[in-house]
Amino acid sequence: MLWIEAGRGVHEAGGARSEIGTGDLVAIRPTDRHGLFDGDAEFTIVNVAFPASTLTHLKRRYFPSDPGFFGERQSGPATYGIGPGERRALAAASRELARPPGDLLALERFLLSLMHDLGGRSPRAPLAGCPPWLREACERLREPEHLAGGVQALALLAGRSPEHVARQLRACAGLRPVDLVTQARIDHAASRLALSEVAILDIALECGFDSLSHFYRVFRRKRGETPRAFRLRSQAAIR
Repeated sequence: MLWIEAGRGVHEAGGARSEIGTGDLVAIRPTDRHGLFDGDAEFTIVNVAFPASTLTHLKRRYFPSDPGFFGERQSGPATYGIGPGERRALAAASRELARPPGDLLALERFLLSLMHDLGGRSPRAPLAGCPPWLREACERLREPEHLAGGVQALALLAGRSPEHVARQLRACAGLRPVDLVTQARIDHAASRLALSEVAILDIALECGFDSLSHFYRVFRRKRGETPRAFRLRSQAAIR
């Protein structure tokens, strides 16, 4: 896997190229052929390579019912957005991983910590063809303080009118702003459900849902189970 600490560049995988930048984490599968090109002066990459056998072991032990583990359902590598705090934690963990003796225990601890922190988060929406200002706004929208603002927050982050953002997003990614907002909210909610004991109602309000029933309906539609069932299953798996 690799993530971008700073700057922007171009990532090629499977013959397709897309721009990646600060906060992008890419899960490179054993069968992926990929490369990085045309980075700007600040383009800083952290790369962690590990044996495919380690990935197979972790999948069988911790993710046996998840066919999408490590982006396996996608045509290309899965890309996730990670916020500033997550990047700082990853940087510290990777420095620890690089210290001798570099044993298997350290590697599995690193990988499991990362997978745990992602908390069932869905891969980032396909925004490679969007202009930089829109990609940055979409990424910043995932930060907890912006979630409750919804579509209006996305427009403010982009510095454009809601109508212009909607036209651009549909043209370059085939998405509606409400789809992007909903996915960001559900991803954050899933992380909070898996990693905290905060009341489900408080999580719903934190994410910008106007009622618990609305949150339950949307979460079940997106995740295939209720928030409570997701929390019980996720927390039971890590005890």
